[in-house]
Amino acid sequence: MRTKTPFFWLLILGAALLMGACTPNAEPAPTVPAGDTPIPTLPQPTSTVTPTPEPAAVVVNGERVTLAEFEEELARFTAAQEALGQTVSADAARERVLNELIEQTLMAQAAVEGGFQANEAQVTARIDALAAKLGGADALRAWWERNGYTEDSFRRALARQMAAAWQREQLAASVGKNVEQVHARQILAYQRENAEKALEELRAGADFATIAARFDPQTGGELGWFPRGYLLQPAVEEAAFSLEPMSYSEIIETPLGFHIVQVLERGASHALTPDARLRLAEEAVAKWLKEARAKSAIEVLTP
Repeated sequence: MRTKTPFFWLLILGAALLMGACTPNAEPAPTVPAGDTPIPTLPQPTSTVTPTPEPAAVVVNGERVTLAEFEEELARFTAAQEALGQTVSADAARERVLNELIEQTLMAQAAVEGGFQANEAQVTARIDALAAKLGGADALRAWWERNGYTEDSFRRALARQMAAAWQREQLAASVGKNVEQVHARQILAYQRENAEKALEELRAGADFATIAARFDPQTGGELGWFPRGYLLQPAVEEAAFSLEPMSYSEIIETPLGFHIVQVLERGASHALTPDARLRLAEEAVAKWLKEARAKSAIEVLTP
């Protein structure tokens, strides 16, 4: 393991050099004869060497993500996909890894602006916890080797991930626990003529639950309580939120089939299920990232 020269010894070395310059045995400086005007010595220009920055894969709002970091993440992603038996094209893999690094950087920057700072002590605590989980420092170093990390590169990646995770938590918390929701059920037919027949029966006074159970005996068409942005079919959700309790919609066509929706209850502040809250949190993050990318300076340098 490489060690740095202690600053204490640098001080001693510097003091020794100074003392050597002041010893009595040193030759006296030449004197200038009287009447001669000494020629002033002009200061010699010093050259400042500017270090060459590492090549960057992408620059996000002035912050560089190095090409080495990108290539290491790409190698880890590719290895993980192969371990899972999944095939991803080289172009698709590069795009996914690059997007992930851009999004992590955007979120980490927002976290810092919001007051979060992953200091060295916090990063070290996380690394120590990982080492304990893996079975010690040697096991951690072996894990780094297998996954293409050095200690420095792992610390950088971990600090960025910690900041990004903090920002995600803030966005998830903004969703809240209670939001406007509706409780609904549906009749789902796979042919329009069957949906039209069901609608005629409803208009003639048939019971919605009875018809819904005929089309879906297992669930009776129950959709449960859900907030805006939760259903996979936006047209069905839009119709549900436009209805008053115990009223039903016209036929709604989606890729799944032909729906008729009935709203049973509405709640201005109904408790979210864990699944619904997770979905809304994911949507909040996706919306934030879309807006952040639109207003950020992002320069992709990797081909």
